[in-house]
Amino acid sequence: MRLRQVLWLFAALPLISDSSAQMFKPSMREQVKIGKRASEEIRKKEHALPDDDPRVKLLREIGERLVAQIPEKERKDKPWVYTFDVIQSRQINAFALPGGPVFFYTGLLDRLTTVDQIAGIVGHEIVHVRKEHWARDYSKTLEQQGLILLGGLLLGVNSTLMQGASLVETYGLALPRSRHAETESDKIGYQMMVDAGYNPQGMIDVFRMLNETAGSKPPEFMSSHPDEKKRIRALEEFVAKNPKAFPPQRPIPVEARSPYLAFLQVRGFVVGR
Repeated sequence: MRLRQVLWLFAALPLISDSSAQMFKPSMREQVKIGKRASEEIRKKEHALPDDDPRVKLLREIGERLVAQIPEKERKDKPWVYTFDVIQSRQINAFALPGGPVFFYTGLLDRLTTVDQIAGIVGHEIVHVRKEHWARDYSKTLEQQGLILLGGLLLGVNSTLMQGASLVETYGLALPRSRHAETESDKIGYQMMVDAGYNPQGMIDVFRMLNETAGSKPPEFMSSHPDEKKRIRALEEFVAKNPKAFPPQRPIPVEARSPYLAFLQVRGFVVGR
């Protein structure tokens, strides 16, 4: 009887409907507030470059150009507050907060060579905001973990089996959900950068660079992100199916490189990845 109850608990996790999860989903206004509050904390703790830094100006120019590709109706229905900032750090990272703030680390920027590569990353991050990936994941997680706890209490499941249920939720639902969000951001971000007049090869180049620098990685089922090689193949298929000719990638202007890389670039050294 106990085994049957535990199997019921495991089987019920994926059956939570999107509509039921909506009760825990932060509203758009709440997401904007959360993102604004978190971005203010980040600016206090991290070294955000000033507004007049050429790298910040370039990032904002790209971000605004991509945001302009969002359909007007969507922008009216969901007026997210997009902001774009650069953090001085060796981290190879970029991320978006709920509601619109996007942060880009100089450690990643210094490895890029073209404006199109930056656009590929920024477009991807904007989609996380557009599709409310954080809010949807937050609500789903609360629902599923709540069901685990409630089911465990009602069925008298012991702690070992409860831990097993949590593992099922993590590897069977949470991580696949995260990978789906990443794939969706790749696909829609690709279209945004194409519509904005960027060369999507830039996005492909970024994933190749990340794949080369990642080192040893866990199997895909244990990761929150899809395998980079799969992402590259999917993007290459998008490019192959697109009949239009793309403009050549545009190099990052010298003034928008870090001072050291700009110094090397001016003297003819190869910089970037």
